[in-house]
Amino acid sequence: MVLTAASGAKSSSSVGTPVASLPVYPDATKVAIPPQMKRLPAVCGRGVSMTLYDLKGSIAATTVEKWYQDRISGGIEAKTSEDAGGIGGTTSYEIFIPDGTGSVSISQFHSGHSGGSEKDSVSKFYTDIDKTNIGLETYNPPLSPDLIALFQQGTSGDSSAKQAAQHQLKAKCGDPGANDGK
Repeated sequence: MVLTAASGAKSSSSVGTPVASLPVYPDATKVAIPPQMKRLPAVCGRGVSMTLYDLKGSIAATTVEKWYQDRISGGIEAKTSEDAGGIGGTTSYEIFIPDGTGSVSISQFHSGHSGGSEKDSVSKFYTDIDKTNIGLETYNPPLSPDLIALFQQGTSGDSSAKQAAQHQLKAKCGDPGANDGK
């Protein structure tokens, strides 16, 4: 989730119910939150709750991202990472609801398996882990428009614009690594 780059000093977040206005991607399966995510760090002093979903098969993060863009009116996107599908790479997007009440975090881990003719257990393992996950997140209180704009600027544009936005986020929200959610 892009927002971990601007977590506040408190950890008042938890697993919970996502914003009612966020739809769930077709055939997504709700999954248990991993232990390391049971207490999410606060984002600029806002509490965060998330519901996590897995998608069956190898549905591309870009496909899911487009689906959500079509359903979140005025959605504000921050592309947090993208690679060409190399071993261990990820493609991640965050789409914010314009009023700041929530976002959708989409992440796909790329195994690097090309789907070729290999039939061994290693290829099956890599095929099985090339999955896309969705996190439906809420913020309490909502994120302000200027924070959402900084998150977006911090993930797009040239490197100097990214650095400037990240510096502003750090000034507004504190150092995200200073507390590590404790």
